[in-house]
Amino acid sequence: MSKFIILSRHKKKLGKLITNREKYTVTDTLTDESCDVIFVANNASVTEEDIDIIANLLDLRKIVIGTTEKKSGLKKFIYKFFGASSGENCCGIVGIPKEYLSSVQLTANMRAIRVIKNVEVEKLPAVEIPLSSSEVRGKFSSFVGDLYSLFLLSQPLKYIFSSGVAFLIDFTVYSILSKYLGFETLKNEICLGIAWIVSSLINFAINRSFVFKSKVHVGKALIEYYSLAGIVFLLKAVLFELFTRVLHIPDKISKLVAEIVFFTSNYFIQKFFIFRKKKDKAADADAVESEKSE
Repeated sequence: MSKFIILSRHKKKLGKLITNREKYTVTDTLTDESCDVIFVANNASVTEEDIDIIANLLDLRKIVIGTTEKKSGLKKFIYKFFGASSGENCCGIVGIPKEYLSSVQLTANMRAIRVIKNVEVEKLPAVEIPLSSSEVRGKFSSFVGDLYSLFLLSQPLKYIFSSGVAFLIDFTVYSILSKYLGFETLKNEICLGIAWIVSSLINFAINRSFVFKSKVHVGKALIEYYSLAGIVFLLKAVLFELFTRVLHIPDKISKLVAEIVFFTSNYFIQKFFIFRKKKDKAADADAVESEKSE
């Protein structure tokens, strides 16, 4: 008889649900990877029948994602945008064959959406099965929690956030200086330079510790950051001068356009040159910590 591990934070609750069923072992710490695993998320409403359905389908040797029958087109689009197309109607129960456990990187504290994200990133074979008796409790809070977890798992989204913060600081500093500095000679250029220095330092700190989680020595990374980013800044300044002095476009609009033009290039420069690192399949520490606190 096949053995299955049921992994969940609610060890006692599921232990009472699965009574006198020798083929199931309920645990909140996965130490044995010799069995298929049925993952039950914190917000899942699960029945004994659901567990049996998932267990039987694991014979397909595919990851089995339990879903509800209710779907929202808008939510599905949002989940897909965040990189988890199966997330909108997931009911919090996922079956994982033992051969895929190392790729999924399961822990009891994970959200179901994190499991799905790992499955899709690793391009693992999966099948969805409606579990009509199951539903997600606290739907809105679960939706918000899912998006937060996906945000922490998405490097591009974190980069957009970091760049947004840096842009607001840069734009604010530039606007204040250009308004209150009392001279006109090279005023725009000086304001542009000071604003860039302030915002780039903050951007460097956020990107190194939060976006790319780089372990490159801070001094080395800082030198490379300002060497490569300095080139981008000069090109951005040339574009700014072209817009303001040649095309006579208002300075604030010129600055906004210049920032947008070099936004993508900055991401790839920082990802592949400044904060470069070998591929790390370990779970995202921030997401784990956030899920433990829920």
